[in-house]
Amino acid sequence: MDAQSFHLAAGVSRINLQNVVLNHEVTFDEVRLEGASWSVGTTDEAAIKAELGEVKFRIVISEPNLNRAFKAHLPTDFPLKNVALALFSEKAKITGNFVKGFISLPVAVETVIKVRNGVEVYFDLTDVKAGIGLPPAVVEVIEGQMNAEVRGIIQAQLKVCPIPIYVEEIVSEPGRLIVQGKTRLRFPLGNR
Repeated sequence: MDAQSFHLAAGVSRINLQNVVLNHEVTFDEVRLEGASWSVGTTDEAAIKAELGEVKFRIVISEPNLNRAFKAHLPTDFPLKNVALALFSEKAKITGNFVKGFISLPVAVETVIKVRNGVEVYFDLTDVKAGIGLPPAVVEVIEGQMNAEVRGIIQAQLKVCPIPIYVEEIVSEPGRLIVQGKTRLRFPLGNR
């Protein structure tokens, strides 16, 4: 081993991060990474090469941070205006005003936030009220439109995410959302 190379390895590890800012719109309150093993060293191609193998993650995002991210990524033509998301035990409530032309109707949507196939986050609507309860056929149409928007927002974010993730579970608690899953972390840091 020459004077400029090194290698460091460890067994089970846990990294806890707080107030992780992805960009000016998305802040995670807590991020926990747990890996079975990790190694860091130098290679001919990179100043530092790191490999954490399979890593389990747990991300906690508070209601205010989730609302800021949600509003920042909604398209301007989204039919609900003044959107607010409230988190409760095992469900969420989305409120806003449905605006079409000169008509503005208060809307309240109760939903469970779910994940399918590790990458598709969607809303499973349990109740929709627009001043009054709506028939199931109308609820299905609203659910389809909301899920199409959410799917588009999440897919756009995953395309720019440098780390592939697999979401195993999303849990709603009063005032916060918890996302759990796994990823594989390997990356070079810097160039030789």
